[in-house]
Amino acid sequence: ETRAFCYVKDGVMATEAVMRSDKTNSQIIHIGNSAEEIKIIDLTAMLLNILNRKVKFDIQDAPKGSVKRRLPNTDKLKELTGFSAQIALKDGLKITSEWYMNNFSRK
Repeated sequence: ETRAFCYVKDGVMATEAVMRSDKTNSQIIHIGNSAEEIKIIDLTAMLLNILNRKVKFDIQDAPKGSVKRRLPNTDKLKELTGFSAQIALKDGLKITSEWYMNNFSRK
């Protein structure tokens, strides 16, 4: 399975760009990051690498009915607002993991 992830700050900025543009009135606009589609297994490896962890895990099939691919088409967002995602997936994972490490203690 593959997915595309959008860092929350980019999602908020995209939403604001749509909200502020008269060109987007009455339009359906996909918000997200269409530049970085990743396999879930590769996402897991990337996050474990960022955390400097080695974990054994058992790969399971996706739940029945699960969508194999999620990737928004953000061409309309870019065309009408000029906005495109700014924060790369790896950078977003680093920022998020650092925040968790600084704000939650291990017990």
